[in-house]
Amino acid sequence: VEHAHALTFSNVLRHHFNYGRGALHFHSVRARRGWQRLTIDPKFYLHLFSYPFSHVHGARAFLFEGLFMLSYVAYTGGFFWEKVNRTMVEHA
Repeated sequence: VEHAHALTFSNVLRHHFNYGRGALHFHSVRARRGWQRLTIDPKFYLHLFSYPFSHVHGARAFLFEGLFMLSYVAYTGGFFWEKVNRTMVEHA
């Protein structure tokens, strides 16, 4: 099976935004089923955001770091966008 997405800048950001939207749904389903909340391990994010500086040299490390940050901003934006819109629908 071949699975690929067009890797334009806007498509990547849109994709991560939609990942965030899906994450809210995922966590909502887990909560409805009474499953234990997932915990965040800060070491994971420390490693993730420090990775470019230990594996890429020079200005490219900052470029990769910036792209990581933008992807997480898009992800977080999608999560909260979905939460706000879901709340608005529930209260309508």
